[in-house]
Amino acid sequence: MKILIVDDAQKNLKAAKLAANGFPEIEFEVLSSASQALKKIEGADRIITDLFFPPEEDEELTKEYSFFVDRISKSPKLEEVVEKYYSLRTDLDMEKSFQNTLKLMREGTQFLYGGVLMLRAKAQGKHHVLITNLHKHATYCTDLANSIDGMIVLLPLIEESIISVEQAMSDGRGSLTYVGEDELLFGGGGSKESPRAWEKALIKLLNQ
Repeated sequence: MKILIVDDAQKNLKAAKLAANGFPEIEFEVLSSASQALKKIEGADRIITDLFFPPEEDEELTKEYSFFVDRISKSPKLEEVVEKYYSLRTDLDMEKSFQNTLKLMREGTQFLYGGVLMLRAKAQGKHHVLITNLHKHATYCTDLANSIDGMIVLLPLIEESIISVEQAMSDGRGSLTYVGEDELLFGGGGSKESPRAWEKALIKLLNQ
């Protein structure tokens, strides 16, 4: 069995490698590039990936990411998300927030390439786990604070039943780490620096 582990932060990959040492019967390939991972999913059996990555100049990844962003405004789950969450935010201009979200996803300093990898893995019938410190109220770019929300950026994954609406709405009072169809909560934003986080993700992946 071959498992891909993908994260752009070296400190997280270090923790992932330590966790992988506990599974000597499995072949691991650890990658920091989403474009490389996209090309290698077909040759792997399973994948664990982070959500946010720095932009890359890769034709295939750029095309798939554009499709990912476009799916948000066309998602049949959009109305459900608005009704369940945004309708409660009387302080929020929904249309402005939504447009800022899409703009940030296309022009920001962090792209949701992990979402692309998850969709590709599911399409190829590969077991997959997403591990990310995305809290429902958090923004991932301070220059456009309050313009992006986990409910919106996760819509394509919600649509594919990788993450449920209820999970994306859960208030964990901290960083919410999604692992497969369940969420694991770790205190603080540095949870992926812990081998334990990756160990739990691997166990979740192997139990699928």
